[in-house]
Amino acid sequence: MTGKVSAYRRLLATGVVTLLSSFDLMAAHARQATPASAPKAASIQSELNQPTSFPTYTIMPNDSLDVIYNLEYRLSPSDYVLDVLDEIEINALHHDELSGRYRIRTDGKVTLPYKGSIVVAGLTVDQLIAQLQNDYRDIFRDPEIFVKLTEFGAKVEELKRIVSSDRRGQIFETRVRPDGSISLPVVGDVPAAGRTIEELTALVREAYRPVYKEIGISIILGASPGSVFYILGQVDKPGQYSIAVPITVSQALAMAGVNTTTAGLKNVIVVSMAEPERPVGTVLNLEPIFKGELPDGVDERSVSGDRPLARNDVVFVPKSRISQINQFVDQYITNLVLFNGWQFLIGGRRN
Repeated sequence: MTGKVSAYRRLLATGVVTLLSSFDLMAAHARQATPASAPKAASIQSELNQPTSFPTYTIMPNDSLDVIYNLEYRLSPSDYVLDVLDEIEINALHHDELSGRYRIRTDGKVTLPYKGSIVVAGLTVDQLIAQLQNDYRDIFRDPEIFVKLTEFGAKVEELKRIVSSDRRGQIFETRVRPDGSISLPVVGDVPAAGRTIEELTALVREAYRPVYKEIGISIILGASPGSVFYILGQVDKPGQYSIAVPITVSQALAMAGVNTTTAGLKNVIVVSMAEPERPVGTVLNLEPIFKGELPDGVDERSVSGDRPLARNDVVFVPKSRISQINQFVDQYITNLVLFNGWQFLIGGRRN
């Protein structure tokens, strides 16, 4: 029996040494991926002066967006330029066949006697008068032609009828489709997913510019299904999480019920899936937060080991060093000995 106990003690010692060696290798690898030394509690204050900046939100399918239009008329130093759906009145002295009211078609043209369709959209009234006098000079002797703008802003009024109004202005509510696009009045589909609010606003302005030269556009995020991330390892509630506001890794672990007894908080692994074809892993030291080692006045969000979670990040909390040693003893020593019905003495106590 003594020989068997000695053999298992040697096995235990060998297993513990093996585990310690493995963890030394893991720690060395982590030190290569992270700064040379984790900040001590006394040095955190001096190293962490800047607040954490959260990643810029990018639009995703099923987001609800409010597109706000500024459709008010404003004074402009330049002359009004004729646009589609405007109505003009032409008066030609002594030539009633040319005189009359004309609605500018959606192709920017009007049809006139003797000349057929001519482009008038994009011209000022004075420019159109000069063009008509020149065009009809071969038919009329010294033509005297006058043009008056009788109706304008028809496209703006049409858009006003489509969108709703509240204290913020004229608003069109839309939702990002599964294909990542939104549908807007007049201009149709605009790709939205993957862009920031600022990028989408600039894109929508450009889409409307050929139609409404002076229109103002702003976009706000009405509602979002939230960002999704995943937590695995030493937490009570592993799995997928969805949040509506940005949070840090430490806050996410608190939500998932991190087991501070068994968790290896010095080597929390975060895999960023910002580029699915090129995932990037980072090792974080969150032990100062969960062990209460922060000096007075330091916000946990400012800890250099912590960082904001981005959409689709995967967080893995490994077991602590002592937890893995205990597991080794339990699996390879205690269970094996009990299974065979052997007993041995440890520290003077019969087991």
